[in-house]
Amino acid sequence: MSDLRDKAITLANRPYRVVVFLDKTTEGDSIYVALNPELEGCVSQGDTPEEAIGNLKMAREDFIYFLLEDELDVPEPQYLSSNTILTISEDMPSDNQSIENKLHYA
Repeated sequence: MSDLRDKAITLANRPYRVVVFLDKTTEGDSIYVALNPELEGCVSQGDTPEEAIGNLKMAREDFIYFLLEDELDVPEPQYLSSNTILTISEDMPSDNQSIENKLHYA
């Protein structure tokens, strides 16, 4: 593996927040979408929440790799306190800005 790929994997393993929600495909099928709010545009999907999260891990590694390759800054994870509770409404939109607006911090 290249040094750049190794660095991307190391950075991708930092504790980024993960948001998962149920959405519909254009055909109307249910699909789970996972994203890291700190990494705008880094999104994955899967038939189950676990699959979406697993796909997000791979997508995050590639996303960060290409940021490094283009010599762009890699956003830091935004840490949540241990007593933060996130609730996500069932009608989550599929764009990052709207999702951020729908997150509720207790």
